[in-house]
Amino acid sequence: MPTAAPSQPTRALAPARLGEVAAPVQVVSALDVMSDVEVLFRAPQRTCVVVHDAQTGAVGVLTRHRYTEVMTGRLG
Repeated sequence: MPTAAPSQPTRALAPARLGEVAAPVQVVSALDVMSDVEVLFRAPQRTCVVVHDAQTGAVGVLTRHRYTEVMTGRLG
């Protein structure tokens, strides 16, 4: 009676490009008000937003930590 060889677990290939591991991100305008961003950060899975300045083309990242830090300081 033939015996079957144990099956080998399939190994996932390591990603080759950033797009394979990148997560979707919310993009906001640099002209948006802080209270609008606060609403976005209510979602527990959202840890950052990308801020885009259409006039200059500048792009930045605003993390939940930095947002909270700024809003609890003397400006918040």
